[in-house]
Amino acid sequence: MCIYLKKLKVLGALLLCICLFAGCGGEKIVSMGTVNGVAIDQSRFDFYMNNMKNQYGSIMDLTEPNEENKAIYALMEQSAWDSVVQNTLVEGLAKEEGIEVTNAEVENVLDAQVKASFETEQDFQQWLKAMGYTKDDMLYMFRIDTLSQKLFDKVTADISISDEEAKAAFDANKENWQKISVSHILFKADRDNASEEEINAARDKAKDIIKRLDNGEDFATLAKEYSEDGSAPAGGAMDYKFAKNDTKFVKEFVDGAFLLHEVGEYSKEPVQSQFGFHIIKIDTKDDTFDAVKEDVKTSLATPLKTDAYYAYMDEKSAVAEVKVDYAFKYWTEGNEGNNANPFAQHEEE
Repeated sequence: MCIYLKKLKVLGALLLCICLFAGCGGEKIVSMGTVNGVAIDQSRFDFYMNNMKNQYGSIMDLTEPNEENKAIYALMEQSAWDSVVQNTLVEGLAKEEGIEVTNAEVENVLDAQVKASFETEQDFQQWLKAMGYTKDDMLYMFRIDTLSQKLFDKVTADISISDEEAKAAFDANKENWQKISVSHILFKADRDNASEEEINAARDKAKDIIKRLDNGEDFATLAKEYSEDGSAPAGGAMDYKFAKNDTKFVKEFVDGAFLLHEVGEYSKEPVQSQFGFHIIKIDTKDDTFDAVKEDVKTSLATPLKTDAYYAYMDEKSAVAEVKVDYAFKYWTEGNEGNNANPFAQHEEE
């Protein structure tokens, strides 16, 4: 979780998000300095630099530093430093709070969020190689992410929303709080690349299936046989509840789903998205306060918790002691006198 990184104004969100990845092998740390006495691992800094070189190398020549790209190298050094200092601070604060993350926890997160997307271990390893990462890089990323989330949870544990507050918010806008789950049948036709003939053919297929549904045929059976989506083996069922403002699915799909009102109701006209034409059926609908109470509480509490976490990190950053034992090659502005402290810069801004 990059909650506090969003507060740093040094380079902006893109560079900071690029700098999430870092090497974390079992080798001895070569220290670039310390944050509150905790060593800053130079191998992680180097990895950030290489990662950004790969990123920016697609738009300009970064093979070797020269007068034309020297400013970019300076930005990369600054970003890499800010990120490694930030992560080192998080590690130290988590330790102070008695927060631990086991290797098994991190492995489980990696399996669920990354490896599950690949059919085989070989596919995963090939992807790592293509991206220029190692498994240890990924484990480090998820370790920092998990530490940050646990730190966030502990710091904000006392913030909560009462039932009365949640009910008032629900009553003020019931429609936007309701959640549904759906099944769908998809006929693919890439809106940007398919020919007019292909688009018309996909639309006609969807209309034919709607006629068969109107004649009483089973939605799940038709989905298994005809849908061109990965949900077909499950009868088109998408095991996910979403609200009107959800961004997991494309807007056209969400809008089309919320044109339906009753459980079991399905689209009477094909719903076009960038992927093709969908026939959507409501499977479940949570539209009472009791059904969505916890969602309402979470939504109302999140900005309060985020503000509290920002305040906590501001306080800790303001007193953080950052010592530098590294000579930057390109980044000098704001770094004179061996005082490359992103927190000090943040306070000045």
